Amino acid sequence: MKKFFSIIVSIFTLCGILASCSDKIVYNVVQSPPPEKSGYELFYLPNEEESGYIVYCAQYYGEGEIVIPPTYRDMPVVGIGNFAFRDCSGLLKIELPDSITSIGISAFEGCSGLTDIELPDGVIYIGDFSFSGCVGLVNIKIPDTVTNIGEGAFDGCSSLALNYYSDGLYLGNDDNNYVVLLKTRDKMITANTVNESTRIIYHKAFFECDKLNEVNVSASVISIGREAFRGCSKLHRVSFAENSSLTDIGRGAFEFCSISNLTVPNSVRRIGDYAFRGCGNLNGITFDKIGKLSDIGVSAFENCTNLKRIDLPENIDLIGDRAFAGCVSVTEINIPDGVSTLGKSAFENCNSLIGVIIPGSVKRLGDSAFKNCAELWDIILSQGVISIGNDVFYGCRNLSMITLPNSIKDIGMGALSGCGELSSIKYGGTKEQWTTVVKNSGWNSGVGKYSVGCADGTLTESEGG
Repeated sequence: MKKFFSIIVSIFTLCGILASCSDKIVYNVVQSPPPEKSGYELFYLPNEEESGYIVYCAQYYGEGEIVIPPTYRDMPVVGIGNFAFRDCSGLLKIELPDSITSIGISAFEGCSGLTDIELPDGVIYIGDFSFSGCVGLVNIKIPDTVTNIGEGAFDGCSSLALNYYSDGLYLGNDDNNYVVLLKTRDKMITANTVNESTRIIYHKAFFECDKLNEVNVSASVISIGREAFRGCSKLHRVSFAENSSLTDIGRGAFEFCSISNLTVPNSVRRIGDYAFRGCGNLNGITFDKIGKLSDIGVSAFENCTNLKRIDLPENIDLIGDRAFAGCVSVTEINIPDGVSTLGKSAFENCNSLIGVIIPGSVKRLGDSAFKNCAELWDIILSQGVISIGNDVFYGCRNLSMITLPNSIKDIGMGALSGCGELSSIKYGGTKEQWTTVVKNSGWNSGVGKYSVGCADGTLTESEGG
């Protein structure tokens, strides 16, 4: 009964919708059975798209097996819910239908009696901690269809039978033993070549392998997990196959490594938060000009202190907070038209940067975006930019000229504060339009003696204030 109440409370807490959706939920409450019996009760919730059902276990008692049906109410059973069978220590075997595409967070966590499980072809997602603590789990078959495996999914699975290749330990299936590179066999390795059939490099697979200096990532890899190579302090060379399928570089994947040059495959869509933070030896990044990269995460390249040029590809949409902050050697940045989000402190403390053009696709410059870029002397904001956040150019002490479009509506607090060399603001609108621009408190405190050049004449500092 404890299992029953913990699951029901969890579902009510997480979803908050059971009362309003009671006609869509099917479950049966069973009184405590006699001790010699065993069994289980399942219940079902529709998925978000209402195209199928997610299954949960309301109660499990004794020891035995569970067979999940392929359909319910003439609709497919497509997922195992979050926490669905957590701590069902008496669960010895479970059979999943081919309709299953996702395994939820902590779905089988703590199922210590489970020894074998086969995930059907079609499973795409395996959630965080889904099999964590399954100490008796020996065999698990991972299909090639899997694209996302969450953090800690196999933590504590101390009995797992793993496949070996090039000092790596893998999980897979009957046709492909190497779907997931789970971890290295030896933390002292100096080089690794990922198997040519591998789809996922698991999170922390090579975490703090401080002797590793070279990695060759095969074309089949689609995802590099969270902190996969974090802290590999001697890792200076990462090679991606020419026809790489890689789409996602996870959070902190290469944080604090010694990579010197990086060529990002054109298949990559996202570089995660902190992915290359603190790679102080990185002096060059090559992006495919027309590659698929759209998102650069928070602090993705922060404190890459030897990086000198940033030439972003055309499809970039988001530059996250502090993405390139502290890249003190960068002199040139190309921000392509199409970027819509320029995060807070994105280029803060890029002390060697001398000029930048902001495309009109960026509607608002995030707070402190170019704060303390001491050598920045020329800035052009293109037509379409609407708002300059707080402290955006704070402390750009060598800034002498800034070009603003007539689309500007708002200048944030301290936006040009401390720009002591500022002598000219070139504004694309009329003098009257300039007076309507909202200029927040201290926007120009500590600036030099400047004028505002408008389309119909010039305003002095006092007039344009």
